[in-house]
Amino acid sequence: MNTLLARLASMRLTIAAFVALAAAVLARHFGVGPADGAIEAALALLALNLGAAIVLRPALRRGGLGVFHACLWLGLLLLAWGRLHRFEGRVEVVEGARLS
Repeated sequence: MNTLLARLASMRLTIAAFVALAAAVLARHFGVGPADGAIEAALALLALNLGAAIVLRPALRRGGLGVFHACLWLGLLLLAWGRLHRFEGRVEVVEGARLS
């Protein structure tokens, strides 16, 4: 269990998750690549990574740094929640058609 937590809190996983998030956002922007869930999965991985780092490293829980990391973790969760509950609407109007 502790080994899994240590792997979740690793800096290499943080960098890999940020690269995955950037790739998913760019793919979504250009309309190619993975499904919509790729951004949410990368955000969830980053939230797990940060949560594990907060649990394992006492320095991240002390004073103002602890408040900062707790707010950062909640911000990641809120961002993922907002992405999951977004609404996208499209309307197509054909030329010469009546808009009613």
